[in-house]
Amino acid sequence: MRTVAATLVLLLFAAFPLSLSAADLTGHWTGQMTVGIGAAAIPFVLDLKLDGTTLTGTFCSKDCTTEKPQPIQNAKIDGDSISFTVTAAGFEPPQIDFHGLISGDTTEFILSGKAPQCLGYNCQVGDATAKRTK
Repeated sequence: MRTVAATLVLLLFAAFPLSLSAADLTGHWTGQMTVGIGAAAIPFVLDLKLDGTTLTGTFCSKDCTTEKPQPIQNAKIDGDSISFTVTAAGFEPPQIDFHGLISGDTTEFILSGKAPQCLGYNCQVGDATAKRTK
């Protein structure tokens, strides 16, 4: 009986890391974000690459016709959660933190940053959605 229980515990521990594995985000993502109260939706493009647990990529708004893609910074992935920072000229705030949840080929983000209404602190400044194109 004790051997069976020990075997079950070992199997559970062996299976546990699989449940924490990162979702595969590699690909071309297009989306829209809204930054600020009553702001219009702004299209954006994300190109992401997941190599093991290292997430890298680029971001540009307006389908990359008006700005060069910028590298994402501080990218992290934990299971179905993703976060990264984008520094983009022409936005207020110029540095935006994306925090999202992945569901298949769709991601929903909460955007935060140090906008004037945040009084010097990070606060929610908008939201965004993105879909992976195949």
